[in-house]
Order: sequence, then structure tokens, then C-alpha cells
Amino acid sequence: MTSAADASAESEPGEVLISVATYRRNALLLQLLDSLDDQVTTVRFRVVVVDNSPTGEARSAVEGRSAVEGREVEYVHEPRPGIASARNRGLDAIRSSDSCIVFVDDDERAEPNWLDSLRRSLDELDANVVSGPVITDYPAGTPGWIRRGGFLQRPRLRTGAVVLSPATNNTIVRTPVIHESGIRFDDSFSETGGSDTDFFARLRPWSGPARWNDRAIVREDTPLERLSPRWIIRRNYRAGNVRARIEKRSHGTPWIVADAVARGLALAVRLVVFVLVRRTVQAREFQRLFFHVGRIGGCLGRHVKEYQRPTAG
Repeated sequence: MTSAADASAESEPGEVLISVATYRRNALLLQLLDSLDDQVTTVRFRVVVVDNSPTGEARSAVEGRSAVEGREVEYVHEPRPGIASARNRGLDAIRSSDSCIVFVDDDERAEPNWLDSLRRSLDELDANVVSGPVITDYPAGTPGWIRRGGFLQRPRLRTGAVVLSPATNNTIVRTPVIHESGIRFDDSFSETGGSDTDFFARLRPWSGPARWNDRAIVREDTPLERLSPRWIIRRNYRAGNVRARIEKRSHGTPWIVADAVARGLALAVRLVVFVLVRRTVQAREFQRLFFHVGRIGGCLGRHVKEYQRPTAG
């Protein structure tokens, strides 16, 4: 394992590479790029936008915008379909001068102190990997049960806490641990999603535990199509699918299914109690229940292919 101190010594001083994978969301992408232009920071950084659409639809949007002087934005076209391919192209963009790489989603907006806080926290927390919160902004007309129950809001931790499953929506990584490990995003997760969960799980022996910085905030708007029980169930079921695939490396299917059944039943009982006593449904119990159902489905080969693209013809 590369210690954070060793990685820092190898990588300082240097730029920060911000890697953004995008697919047909130009309006949202431009909002993200504007928020990166607005960063209040002394950190030297550049942005690489990896366009995963087959026709390179983001090129005109990226190359046609007015960037802040001295802040480089590079457009890269990765026509091979799949989020893992786009993320790997982001890894390929790392230069010898890049001390760190930051992963952020194309539908997010970074707060002005985001990058400065994220970069400093690597040293402050003595870590090789640090993640921050993604805060969901609900649109007008959001059902009350979603707001009251905390649905669609990702959990937040205290700064310095260990992050069990980092994601590419708001995470910084020291580049020496990536070079040392040689780990890439697995293309077999491209249709189902979860290549980032798998990537960070395999990176951990080299990087050590990821840490949390609750001050490094990005925000996202929730599309209207996500404001339904069906979408929430599907999303958490898919997350359980991914977890089961990763667990199979160290556990047999009977163990995973037994554990998922036991945990799912306990959550189902808690859900009933909440509904009967408090007259409300809590997001954590509801979502974790379908997460464990998804673990069982993953063991049975019943995967949600959220990122599957339609075939031509």
C-alpha cells in the first residue's frame, strides 16, 4: 500500500486533473464547466471532458464556450460505448505533472471553494482518496413524501470518516496510487453501472481507506423522471446487483443470499413499524431493503442494465 505521505512526496507540486465523462447532456455539462471557472482556489488545475456519445455531440459545446483565462479545458472523444470506457479515457489523460485526479459528474455544479477544500483535505486527512457530498436540489412539485423521507439525498458523514464505497461523482485521488496499482475501470460494468464502486474496491489495497470531506460540496438537480417509487426501487436494486458482483470475489452465492435475506427481513420489519407508528416511510430502510433484494437478484443473474444503449437497426 502506498502511504499518503509517500504519494504526496512523489506528486508535489503538480496540477490537478478534473475528469468529466459526459453523454448527451450538453446544457448540464456547461453548467458544470461554468462552476469550475468560478472556483476560488490557488490550485492549478485543468479539465478533460470525455465525450462518450458516438457522434461527439459535446465537442461544439466545449470548444465553443469562453473559458477563464489560464484554465485549460480539453475535449476528448471516446466513441467506444460504456461509462467505464469514458472513465478509462480520463485515466489516460493523466500527465506526469498531475499530482491528483478528480472525478465529477457532468450533471453537477461545484461550489466555489470545492476544489480548494477537496485538494487540501488529502494532506489534512493524510489520505490518498477523499470524497465529498453530492447534494440533491429538488425541483418544484417534488412529492412531499420524497422530501420528508430524505429520498434521493445521499448520506453525509463527518469530515475524516472512512468512506466505504467512493464514487466518481465527487472524489479526488493521488495519481501515484493509480500508477502503482495499474487498476482500470472494468468494462463489464458499463451497462449495469458500478464500475466506480468496483474500481475503488480494487484500488483500496494500494490507496488505503478513502476519507470524507463534508465541506467539498457539489450539487445536482433531480430530473422529474426520478421522482417516483419505481425509479428509486430500480436504482437501489441495481446498486445491490453491483455489490453482489463484487462480493462474489470473496464469498459464495449461498452466503450472499442468506445475508441479504436476513438483512432484508429486518429492514422490512422496521419499515412496517415506521408506517404503523410514525405514519411515514424512511428513505434509508426503504432503499436498503431493495438494495438487498438487488443483491439476491445479482446472485441469480437478474441485473438491471441502466446504461444499456439501444442497438442500431
